[in-house]
Amino acid sequence: MTSDRRALAPAEERIKIAVHYSQRGRTMRRIAVTTIGMIMTMCAATAHADVVTDWNQIAIDMLKAANVNVNPWSRSMAMVHVAMSDAINTVQGRYTTYTAKLPAAPNASAEAAAVSAARHILIQLLPAQRAKIDEAYADSLARLPDGAAKNDGITLGERVAALVQADRSTDATNVPDTYRPITTPGVWIPTQPPSFAEYAQAKPWGMTAPISSAPARHRHCPARSTRATTTKPRISAVPKA
Repeated sequence: MTSDRRALAPAEERIKIAVHYSQRGRTMRRIAVTTIGMIMTMCAATAHADVVTDWNQIAIDMLKAANVNVNPWSRSMAMVHVAMSDAINTVQGRYTTYTAKLPAAPNASAEAAAVSAARHILIQLLPAQRAKIDEAYADSLARLPDGAAKNDGITLGERVAALVQADRSTDATNVPDTYRPITTPGVWIPTQPPSFAEYAQAKPWGMTAPISSAPARHRHCPARSTRATTTKPRISAVPKA
């Protein structure tokens, strides 16, 4: 009998170990399911990271739909982001504003101000896309709590957008294209007319003056020898057929 008990002991121990690991496995699965659920909930809550990134993408989509490209694209995106930045910083006061010099509005919603500013810039630049812009605008505002802060933010965004629009209305980006590939010996210029050459004379964003105000020595490469200015081209006679 004693030998039978000894023989059964290892089996009982194995059963206990199996039960222990089975219970532990169920516990781990419950923890894993709970963790996955929490991660999914967090991801769903942060699908819209913030209004700035949202309206960056909205602006891109609207410009694509309007078939805007090259320099007008860059100008439009700059205006949208400057308007949002100025609107947010008028509320938060963390950084210097670029265009708008309005009184601080700490009680306004920075999110509503940014959304409103971006929307008003885009409808001025892309009036044909207004229906889509307004649809995105309504969706963004619906995510923000109603109240005085939201209303003040909307008003602030409109004011900032108007100031940015006025600042860029005289930036000389719509002057006639007068570029012609004419030069003198020893001075190189592009032979292919560039796209939107007027931007060389336009009001810049981060500089105090356009490139045309730079010293002449920075605008062309002088000839390395007098040969380039004194040698006349030789044209061979073409034999008659």
